[in-house]
Amino acid sequence: MQIKRVSVIAVLPERLKCLRGLAYNFWWSWQPDAASLFSQMEPALWEKLNHNPVKLLRVLSQRRLEELAADQDFCSRMDDVIERFDRYMKERAASPREPFSHERPIAYFSAEFGLHESLQVYSGGLGILAGDHCKAASDLKLPLVGMGLLYKSGYFVQTLTSEGVQEANYPELQFDELALVEARDAEGRVLHVSVNVAGRDVEARVWSAKVGHVSLFLLDTDIPENDAWARQITSKLYGGGIETRIAQEMILGIGGVRALAALGIKPSVFHINEGHAAFLSLERIRQLSQEEGLLLEEALPVVSANQVFTTHTPVPEGHDHFDVQLFGRYVGPFVETMGIDFEEIWSLGTVRAGDYEQNFYMTILALRTSRFANAVSALHGEVSRAMWQSLWPQVPEDEIPIQHVTNGVHTSTWLSSSFLGLYKQYLGEDWEARQTEASLWEKVDEIPDQVLWEAHQASKETLLSFVRSRVETQRRRLEEPPHALEAARHLLRPDVLTVGFARRFAPYKRATLLFHDLERLEKIVCHPERPIQFIFAGKSHPHNQAGKDILQEVYQVSRMPAFEGKIVFVEDYDTNVGRHLVQGVDVWLNTPIRPQEASGTSGQKVAFNGGLNASILDGWWVEAYNGENGWAIGRGVDLGDRENQDYLDAMALYDCLEYQIASLYYEEGEKKSAWLRTMRASMKTICPFFHTHRMVTSYCEEMYRPAAEAGALLASQDFEKARTLSKWKERLHEAWGGVQVESWDIPTTEVIEVGQPQKAEAIVSLGMLQPEDVAVEFYIGRYDGVGALHTHRIVKMELAESLGGGRSRYVGMVSPDESGEFGFSVRVVPSHPWMGHRHAMGWVCWG
Repeated sequence: MQIKRVSVIAVLPERLKCLRGLAYNFWWSWQPDAASLFSQMEPALWEKLNHNPVKLLRVLSQRRLEELAADQDFCSRMDDVIERFDRYMKERAASPREPFSHERPIAYFSAEFGLHESLQVYSGGLGILAGDHCKAASDLKLPLVGMGLLYKSGYFVQTLTSEGVQEANYPELQFDELALVEARDAEGRVLHVSVNVAGRDVEARVWSAKVGHVSLFLLDTDIPENDAWARQITSKLYGGGIETRIAQEMILGIGGVRALAALGIKPSVFHINEGHAAFLSLERIRQLSQEEGLLLEEALPVVSANQVFTTHTPVPEGHDHFDVQLFGRYVGPFVETMGIDFEEIWSLGTVRAGDYEQNFYMTILALRTSRFANAVSALHGEVSRAMWQSLWPQVPEDEIPIQHVTNGVHTSTWLSSSFLGLYKQYLGEDWEARQTEASLWEKVDEIPDQVLWEAHQASKETLLSFVRSRVETQRRRLEEPPHALEAARHLLRPDVLTVGFARRFAPYKRATLLFHDLERLEKIVCHPERPIQFIFAGKSHPHNQAGKDILQEVYQVSRMPAFEGKIVFVEDYDTNVGRHLVQGVDVWLNTPIRPQEASGTSGQKVAFNGGLNASILDGWWVEAYNGENGWAIGRGVDLGDRENQDYLDAMALYDCLEYQIASLYYEEGEKKSAWLRTMRASMKTICPFFHTHRMVTSYCEEMYRPAAEAGALLASQDFEKARTLSKWKERLHEAWGGVQVESWDIPTTEVIEVGQPQKAEAIVSLGMLQPEDVAVEFYIGRYDGVGALHTHRIVKMELAESLGGGRSRYVGMVSPDESGEFGFSVRVVPSHPWMGHRHAMGWVCWG
């Protein structure tokens, strides 16, 4: 018998057709009433479909759809949601502030985007941040488009064996069941772009997703036009080996730029979110070379002028790099199409030009081709400047041109319904638009203790119910006996202090630090009056055996008799699991090896939901912690010796849990006044700052705006300014060897008073250069406690007189503004109004 399988999809009744547009815009995902609307259509099916409204509308029974269309209460709620959605979409600014426009948006490139669990093209924090960035840009009506990859199998689905061994499963996504549409060109044809990868032309289809006002474009190579090798390039996120990685990054960077051009989008700014997309610089150089006739040295300043790079990785090994053989085989054929010498392109990604023994680093390429670069927290900025100082060897570490914009979270995405109601009632209906105002959050003092506590407990009960259900499902799959299934239904208690730990299981995150002394941990967990329970979740990269071993240890400890039902591991961590955890835990635990946590954002989400943080002083917590809004584990000291560091941090963690956190939580029984004071202190200090509305606004003012203006300047007059700047740099390169600080002096003793003016003088020889080509600066550095000199202040010295023969005298007034140990010097740096950062060229002549 021959059987032909056919998919039959439901037909939406006329009354419900407005739901299709809502389902295809991820705006619904940060609107609780919109998500609730879909859930109410068929609650069990909604959960089974991983909260995917597009698939829900396709598979819901025709009879149920007709019932809903006739349900006046449902339709009334639907109309309210649709009215708000339509109003939100119409709010898109008709004339955005210059220099941004809908025709010249910001183009945000990232290897992953974590919008929602129904679109599995993310693995962890990088993707979640990218998704939150897009949502905030939409809320702020900032013209922005996203560019990423569409992975056929996404990131893996995690299951654990009965021994706790992680298994990675890769079910294939059905793109027609997702909130995606094929992008089309001006003539209505499905849009494809082609990229030469390893000498073979690879086609990529372009898909589009809507994130409020933002369009997110995703590239997919799994199409009939490609052979089997090319089709698997976008099969898995971070899957395959190093060859798959470089191929993916070529499709993302090169193909992404070409896709935007084919769509008629001309970005005013390009933002590279981590180094994966840095090949976009090469495609932009190629376009300028072939379409505008610019030489490499002329194209580079044009590309860098309006390019922003964000680094997220605080350890050198985490930055993608390729040896010359691999780079030459994959990227070499593309370089040939550029008409530029291979060595010149190779040198853009290496520390030393022309050295083929080095690896090509995507981060170095991004730094070399982006005028604006940032880390994602203040401490990470320090780490990044130290890590990449070799690119600017003559420049003091503090002045390396990598600033920081601390990460934040998209509040509405992560906020529980109970706290949303609180904020609307006590902060005002417009609270979200005003969330950057510190005075707004002072109003949390007006929330009665009982009301605040009940809101938190409601979220906690939801979390515990969710965890019990997930663990029971897991145990059923493992065919555990009936008593284990019954125990799963009664895991965890709502009256017990609950601590959450969920993240990628990388060794530096130290998920097992809590298990350093199991005997002491048992006393803490099983304390008769002050017990603590822990919920763990997270995935390890399938190729990271150390991470998988750590995960297995967590699971095995959770199944020990002493900890059964009190320490729980929830498998298959995703945004759904994450939302439940950050909304319901009492305390969020973070125990990385300092300073290897670039930022972290989960603890920020917890704060908006009334939870508290207990963390090593690393990442964002260094900036947020004030001694009254949570707890610091340890003293923020880096010992260097891992074994000793782990021991001391573990002891500090136990002391913190036992003597500070648990004692405060149980101090007043059910009254909880002291705990609630700490909750309010956390909300008042964290909520005004650590969100993406502040973060995206910071990017806009500190990077996007000056980048767009710089890019427009160098592209003006048919790139004449770019050519002029290139000639100036060439002249400077030829003459810089003749620059010398012959002498300098400041008439002072070894001890001077704060505020005491000092006149500094310097004799400088510029050789073939002119005074307007340079800046002569008086450098004031401050010694720290270990004798290292840090930049404190720079005073520009003025030309006093020309002494002939290329020699000049410069003077400057220096007035110390603080006491301490200082070091003085004079230096000369290149200076040009179109150059950007004073250390863009990396040259410094010291006196």
